[in-house]
Amino acid sequence: MSNREEYDRDWLVYSKKVDRVYCFGCKLFTKGQQKGQLAKEGCNDWTHINNRLKNYETSVDHVLNMTNWYELRSRLEKHQTIVKAAQRQLEKEKDHWRKVLFRIVCIVKFLVKHNLAFRGSNSKLYEDSNGNFLGLVEMLAEFDPVI
Repeated sequence: MSNREEYDRDWLVYSKKVDRVYCFGCKLFTKGQQKGQLAKEGCNDWTHINNRLKNYETSVDHVLNMTNWYELRSRLEKHQTIVKAAQRQLEKEKDHWRKVLFRIVCIVKFLVKHNLAFRGSNSKLYEDSNGNFLGLVEMLAEFDPVI
């Protein structure tokens, strides 16, 4: 600050390479046209930086972007992101199909071990003359919720 008081702006990021400061939240969350200079090309006007930062941090776009950033950071710390939920759903689905595949392989092994034909004259589930394989799948489905 101009009076030598320190004020922590955790949203402000400095790039050594281009010698400019940027707004972290706005850089990440601004959609479409970027209004603020700190979001797009940064700022290196060191003599007027204090006034620019004061004006910038009270702008509507900056406040909305920072709210989005703080909300995302909070969800990341609690492991409650959409990605995490999608990952859990994907794992459940993979596990389900792994179990289905295991049961189908067991049926195939049974038919091979007993030298039985796989198909009949019909290749649709729950219809007559659909063969040993589909018949065993139907029978297993009556007792096993996975199938």
